[in-house]
Amino acid sequence: GAAPIQWAIINGDERAGVSVMRMEEGLDTGPVAALTALEVRDDDTAGKLASRLATSGADLLLDTLPSIINGTVRLTAQDEARATLAPLLKKEDGRLDFRQPARLVSARARGVDPWPGATASLDDGQLVKLFGARAWSAGGTPAAAQQSRGAAGALPGTILSIDEAGLHVSCGAGRIVFQELQLPGRKRMAAAAAAAGRAIAAGGRLG
Repeated sequence: GAAPIQWAIINGDERAGVSVMRMEEGLDTGPVAALTALEVRDDDTAGKLASRLATSGADLLLDTLPSIINGTVRLTAQDEARATLAPLLKKEDGRLDFRQPARLVSARARGVDPWPGATASLDDGQLVKLFGARAWSAGGTPAAAQQSRGAAGALPGTILSIDEAGLHVSCGAGRIVFQELQLPGRKRMAAAAAAAGRAIAAGGRLG
């Protein structure tokens, strides 16, 4: 499909890869000469992962070219039963649903970065862009554990707190933290800086 890297992240795949294949009439249906895969990291955006895969794919092609040129390459037919779709992303695919578990909200936000970008609406209807999503881990410290318990009972989308780590938002299960945000007509900035300017505050909701 048109957006395999993006959907690999959105769907929570643990690995994503590159293959050298022979083109056929069908869409991505040709036999495969070689493939390689990388681990999808917790902080990977579609842009970051694409860059890593580009380097990996270039190396794979260099390794495979000699066998293609001398005719010794071995081609393996794809198993069509295992094919998955990765359709072209639409602008609305960037809208976050905080009713989902934090890990899924994070995966969506990272999968649509840099395009169409993760978005949510503030209480006043303003559309805010969100960056640097990570599902929150308490980290074992008493202060962090207290913050983690603070998400219990909060409605999904509630802004729990804003600190140096970012914008903490309650999800259907757990919480998510966004390092940066961008309000309409303003530049992208750290969440803490936006809070200092009173552009956004704890207690509000994103939806």
